[in-house]
Amino acid sequence: MNRMAVFIFYDLEGYVGEYVQYLLSSLMTITQKIVIVSNGKLKEKERAKLRSYTSYIYERDNIGFDAGAYKDTFTHYLREESFERWDEIILLNDTFYGPMYPWSDVFDKMDKQDVDFWGMTKQEIYRWNDGTILPTHVQSYFLAIRKRMLCSESFRLFWEQMEYPVKQQEAVLNFEVRFTSYFCQKNFRYTVYTDVCGVDFPAINSEIYMYYITELLSVAKMPLVKRKALEFLNFEKARVAFDYISDNTIYNMDLIKRHMQHLDRNCVLKPFGYWQLDDFCRKHPDFYIYGAGKIGSLVGKYLQWRGLRVDRYVVSSKREGEGDNVLSFRDAVISKNTGIILALSKKNMEEVLTEVVCDISPDNLLIPRWM
Repeated sequence: MNRMAVFIFYDLEGYVGEYVQYLLSSLMTITQKIVIVSNGKLKEKERAKLRSYTSYIYERDNIGFDAGAYKDTFTHYLREESFERWDEIILLNDTFYGPMYPWSDVFDKMDKQDVDFWGMTKQEIYRWNDGTILPTHVQSYFLAIRKRMLCSESFRLFWEQMEYPVKQQEAVLNFEVRFTSYFCQKNFRYTVYTDVCGVDFPAINSEIYMYYITELLSVAKMPLVKRKALEFLNFEKARVAFDYISDNTIYNMDLIKRHMQHLDRNCVLKPFGYWQLDDFCRKHPDFYIYGAGKIGSLVGKYLQWRGLRVDRYVVSSKREGEGDNVLSFRDAVISKNTGIILALSKKNMEEVLTEVVCDISPDNLLIPRWM
């Protein structure tokens, strides 16, 4: 097939990491043209990295997130493009690591599908915390659109009529969710790679790429791993995936590590970055984890995985049934060098900061990045 890729890039500093370069290099093996849209200005050094893969580089303000970038691509940057010459255009962003396996493994399967558009995964019916129900839809981090749909009036109108989202929730509703329903109503057909591979995971009220990282890699040979799935709050799933990627795929784990370190240095990872925790524990070998709930448990499991002995948790007031390794804060022995990791939700953290640990030196506190 004659393919084009439209790649949306965003980094707080405009930094083009090695994982992005690897992805772009891999795309050159399956496409005849790559268009890069940066949601932010690039320094010349970073722009030069991208020029290794294409001369079609556009920079814009991050208005409307990825949805806004795609809108500008099809209403401005590619307005004069003849879509008749393209069998398929791939829309993808930088929110994943990959490919974990050769692209040919995916496209050999998907080229045989008699559809107008396809993606990697779909989200089944989903309920947000505010009660909003999202219908089944193809997830937008990777979309491939075939010629019949590209050349249609419906495709042009979709982008022209879509407003720039102001909030992330609007981007999900008006771009990602609406994309599938809009084009299905126009009688265009779709599928997703995981369906073609016969993957059938139990329905959950969350993204399958968060809950089934390793299963997607091992069963479906999913070539992409979402960055979000490897972050701290998903650590128990992520640590298994880290090992699987290292032992069973063609991907270099150092690309993930170096990019996550970059995000950690820029305080992007919430509530903690892995290296942030490592650094704090090196500076404070005598430490407590404040909080014995979900986040505290995750901190403990991560540090144990790193080879540290973790048996000291503190809470504001101990409840019946909490183990011997959990102390009330007033009973804990805290010296001027004792470190305290506040493994708490935003609501509880604010209360503890003002009422409990207000006399502790800031240098001895590791505060989650909820602010």
